[in-house]
Amino acid sequence: TPFVEKFARLVYEQMDNGHVSITEIAGQMCVTREQLNRKIKATTGLTASSLVTWLRMRRACRLLTERPDLQVMEVALKCAISDVSYFTTLFKRETGKTPAQYRSEGNG
Repeated sequence: TPFVEKFARLVYEQMDNGHVSITEIAGQMCVTREQLNRKIKATTGLTASSLVTWLRMRRACRLLTERPDLQVMEVALKCAISDVSYFTTLFKRETGKTPAQYRSEGNG
C-alpha cells in the first residue's frame, strides 16, 4: 500500500542518516505513533517496530550479499544499529544464521 511504501522509504532515509525513530516517522506521516502502529499492523500484520527490524534485516542481507568488502560492523551501521552484537542477535533471529554464516554460504 502507498502508506507502507512511504513508511519504508522514510525508514530507509533514516537508516542512511544513522538512526531510526518511529516517532519522527509518524510525525513526517502526519499521524500519531499509535495511529501509525494501528495502520501498519492492519496492513502488514506487524507492529511498526517489527517492520523496521524486517526492513533493517532486508538491507543487511542485501549488503552482506552485494558488498563483500564491508565488515559486519559496517553493515550494522548502514542498518542504523551501532551495537554489532545486538545486530548479530537480530540477524540470527530473522534469518537463522549469523551475518558471517549468511555471507559465507552465499545466500541471496
